[in-house]
Amino acid sequence: MTNADILDARDCTNSPHVITDTLEGEAIAIRLDTGAYYSFDVGGTIVWNLLRRGVAPTELGNSFGGDTDPVREFVVKLLSDGLLRVADTDIVPPTLDPALDLAGQSVSYEHHLEMTNVIGLDPIHDVDPESGWPIGDMRPHQDSGIADN
Repeated sequence: MTNADILDARDCTNSPHVITDTLEGEAIAIRLDTGAYYSFDVGGTIVWNLLRRGVAPTELGNSFGGDTDPVREFVVKLLSDGLLRVADTDIVPPTLDPALDLAGQSVSYEHHLEMTNVIGLDPIHDVDPESGWPIGDMRPHQDSGIADN
């Protein structure tokens, strides 16, 4: 995909593999097929929610003072992480607020893996038939650099 294609494409959430919501101004996305989850910063939340509703990255250029590089880099990362996909149908995007000003705003997200063993469980098949509780690999998360006791 060329830079022009990336900037002109209308994207959407990579459903059904990705679910997303915004809670108290912070977007989160979960890849159900891998169990990874993602948390977006303030600028990332705004841009993520606009992109997944079909706003083309070029349309966000004015919000960044005419600079499309931050949006292009963000979209490339979203596509490579499998959170977005190019929409296969025509999407009618929302109308952008002309006062939207993201110049100098960070547009990023963090990739988290500590819940993959829980999120990746199949709630129908990976449960104990007696108790109904998950039976997958349920070891608690341990931060890097801490020795096992």
